[in-house]
Amino acid sequence: MSATNFTYPVAPSSVQPDKLQPSPAFKKQVVHVLFGIIAFLLLYVLLVVAALALAAGCVWLGLFVIFAAPKGFVIFIGVGLMALGVLIVWFLLKFLFAVSKDDMSHAIEVTEATQPKLFAFIRQLVAETGTQFPKKIFLTPDVNASVFYNSSFWSMFFPVRKNLNIGLGLVNTINVAEFKAVMAHEFGHFSQRSMKLGSFVYQVNRIIYNMLYDNSGYSKLLEGFANISGIFTLFAKLTAFIIGQIQSLLQAMYKFVNKRYMSLSREMEFHADTVAAAVAGGNHLITALRRIEMGDYSYNEVINEYNSWIKDNQKSANLFSDHRYIHQLLANDMNIQKATDGLPMITDDVLNHYNKSRVVFKNQWASHPERADREAHLQQLQWNTPDYTESAWTLFVQPQELQQQMTEKLYRNVEWENAPTVAGTAEFEKNIEETKAKYRLPQSYKGLYDGRVIEPFDLQKAVSELPLQSAITFADICTESNATLQKQINSNQNDIATLQAIANKQIDCNSFDFDGAKYKAKDATAIATQLQQENDSLANQLKHLDKNVFQLAYLQSADKSTVINSYQKFFDMSKTLAEYAAVTNAVHQRFAPLLNGQTLSVEDAARMTNSFTSEEEPQFKKQLNLLLEQSLLADSKANALAFIDKHYIYFHGDSFLDNELQDLFGLIPQVHQELIEKHFLMYKNLLEQQESWLQA
Repeated sequence: MSATNFTYPVAPSSVQPDKLQPSPAFKKQVVHVLFGIIAFLLLYVLLVVAALALAAGCVWLGLFVIFAAPKGFVIFIGVGLMALGVLIVWFLLKFLFAVSKDDMSHAIEVTEATQPKLFAFIRQLVAETGTQFPKKIFLTPDVNASVFYNSSFWSMFFPVRKNLNIGLGLVNTINVAEFKAVMAHEFGHFSQRSMKLGSFVYQVNRIIYNMLYDNSGYSKLLEGFANISGIFTLFAKLTAFIIGQIQSLLQAMYKFVNKRYMSLSREMEFHADTVAAAVAGGNHLITALRRIEMGDYSYNEVINEYNSWIKDNQKSANLFSDHRYIHQLLANDMNIQKATDGLPMITDDVLNHYNKSRVVFKNQWASHPERADREAHLQQLQWNTPDYTESAWTLFVQPQELQQQMTEKLYRNVEWENAPTVAGTAEFEKNIEETKAKYRLPQSYKGLYDGRVIEPFDLQKAVSELPLQSAITFADICTESNATLQKQINSNQNDIATLQAIANKQIDCNSFDFDGAKYKAKDATAIATQLQQENDSLANQLKHLDKNVFQLAYLQSADKSTVINSYQKFFDMSKTLAEYAAVTNAVHQRFAPLLNGQTLSVEDAARMTNSFTSEEEPQFKKQLNLLLEQSLLADSKANALAFIDKHYIYFHGDSFLDNELQDLFGLIPQVHQELIEKHFLMYKNLLEQQESWLQA
């Protein structure tokens, strides 16, 4: 099979070599990172020296105690002292034997024999960028490309060849010139000497992570030591206390090193973008970045759809044909035009539709610059090349078979009840259309009710206020302006969360912009309060509009009692859903320590489950019985009845009963999802009825 039959986009003709050199900002950040690494190494050496000194002292003191009075009780004290020193040293050195390996069970490794065109393309690109060919090339399903390697402490000092990961979801949403630009960006990192710094920082992070979080084996060792004797328990607690102090120092150092590295990382991204523009054209990297953003959104939509199929024992035949369909469907819904390559032409307005915020801040912990900043950098280079219409799939041999193979990988961890049925693209499209039709609200409302439900209000009071004070009409209410009110509320709510994070120092920044004006971090709470007041006003506008529509429907309907009853029935269902949520929230609150991964003593675990069985569980079962009496449960009915009849204890001896906890926390979302479904369909039915009343 010939590997020469593929399109290789040309490089720009007017590249200025001096612009490929690291910028002053880049060099400045390199110095900052070097300082951070040196500071970490000094701290770590001091900790190790102190630990070794402590261990030597503990061993000497332990032996002295044992030989001074070789009796049972004293021997235990001596051994405990020696173990204290050794355990602390081991805590600081255990990372030397840890190896970080990426789980590639979801990936397909390809070779030059199976994908000659892809390898030839990358070989040519490697030569053009002056970098090293990857050790291995893997294909994954997502919309992404990256470089990775298995690492250990020793890879800080010995070179490690990098592997290349190519997401086929990425291939699915870009053309061949954009593919070259994205790959060139990844190889652009190889040309940076600072990548060695990146390797150092990565290993520093692994060391700190190992000592902060990767301690399951160490904890078991410490627990086993403590269980031998009550005396050893005291030494184990002392060891844990000392380790806690070490961890607090490492947390501060983690922040110190990484804050500097993130600044360097952003400069490295700009430099890699420059390399990509030099060989593939900055215009193609700009369009690729935009298409990746929307492609990732449409990919997640497909995965969400697949997850909903699992309960019906159904899976897809080809993820990527389904992805293309959803991608184009979103483009059609948003009136996005196609480019000459047949793919959606993504603009800023399209992306801002998904990511609109009035709060802008410099995220000092972001590893990548903002897309707008990257685009501005690429545009000022003015290194552009002609457009190409060929799909990136032209670089792959037998792409259809590859897509199906990757789709099968996607389901590798799913446990099917029976042999699943396989849905082709036509069936997928049919399912999507049926789902859209099922959840599509009447178009006459022009989006007024999209993304929300009508909040309950006093129906009789609304009737008593009739007739309307002004000659308001249905057309006056269902306007594009009114339809955006809920979107404004949602956007404001996201901004409020961001401002609260700034106020609570969860986001590390000194200032932020709001509506184009600059504020200090201390002003975040005041701006959040302002936004909340704005949201309260917007919510009141929606409530007023909802009441007006009800009043119009009531006036125009021949059967006014039906209008009242239909609204009341929906409001009752809203109340039922809220009551169920309140009960189950209390359940989650009771089990919060367990659900959050907190280590519990036997006493705390027993106390938690006993409290649940006497307080929240009776309320939960009462709620289930009410739902069954109202015939609101169908799919979850059998599980609900079985749970009501059970007498679970959830914890016995010194361990949780996983099967019982699984029954509880499996039933809660199952019932909730069924109630949400019924609530929405009742809502849709009410709006369809209301449409007929308004048109009477």
